[in-house]
Amino acid sequence: MNGVAKLYDRLDETERTSALLAAFVRGDDREQDRLNATAPQRIERRWHHLGRVQAVWNVAATARIEQFTTLANLWHAQARLAWATGKAEADGAADDSVPAAAREVRLWRAFVDVCCWKLSQHQAAWSIVCERLGIAPEFLNEFGDCIALKLTEARLADNLPTAETVRQELAEFGELAGELATAESIATGWLDLFAKLEG
Repeated sequence: MNGVAKLYDRLDETERTSALLAAFVRGDDREQDRLNATAPQRIERRWHHLGRVQAVWNVAATARIEQFTTLANLWHAQARLAWATGKAEADGAADDSVPAAAREVRLWRAFVDVCCWKLSQHQAAWSIVCERLGIAPEFLNEFGDCIALKLTEARLADNLPTAETVRQELAEFGELAGELATAESIATGWLDLFAKLEG
């Protein structure tokens, strides 16, 4: 036993947290176990539903972050699509640049379609999670009631590509589409997270 290990039971919260996180970064599971095993324990009284509420809270935060990330990717792709379309139109007379410009337009159109598909699947996945966990869908608004997201989601029905279209677009650029995100697969991921956090 080294000198520091003899002092494990004397570490305060700050020292123990720093040592534990350093062991985590190093991938030192044994050190983490020793630090946890020697830590003083507290007995807490808490509501019986607190773990479930915290798990739902974290799943909703994760869902909203994923939605915002996809929305930001969509805006980026739309801007790049507009730029590529304008460039392709401007270069239309130059024969050498037309194939490359047309390919870039198709690339950014595919990116827009993938983002639209994923946002639509997020909507449906959140509904699945709410139904299975018995929570109100509006709870998600606690993590940012974003007007831009609402407007984008409202327009998805009119602009949503089919799964087959997205698969074909991905295939054109060498991407495997067998793993195309679905509402069920996204919901399963969120529900697995819930189970881990609640348990």
